Amino acid sequence: MVVSYTLNGKQLPVEELKTLGTGVDIQGDTLTILRTDLILRSSIKLDPTKKPKTLDVTAQFLRMETTRMIHELDGDNLKWCWNEPGKERPSVFDAAKASGLLVPKRK
Repeated sequence: MVVSYTLNGKQLPVEELKTLGTGVDIQGDTLTILRTDLILRSSIKLDPTKKPKTLDVTAQFLRMETTRMIHELDGDNLKWCWNEPGKERPSVFDAAKASGLLVPKRK
């Protein structure tokens, strides 16, 4: 379940959040996002030694470009913050300074 989603500085309304997805699954180096209308798979590379922790996502639906993200798990809330492919990785979880900030919650 998506708790909040800000894309390019605009927070999506609560009604739209319900259509975004039903789940996120990470198995090994594969990320699967289950949306209400499709399934998106990506290869990922995690680095839990960095502060904040980093995540590189390479997806066919992104023309195989790599999106550099930071992530944090706080209880049942996961935060992902990123910039568009080709731009620098965000250094803080700030939707105003990044291309996107997504907060899904564990069921």
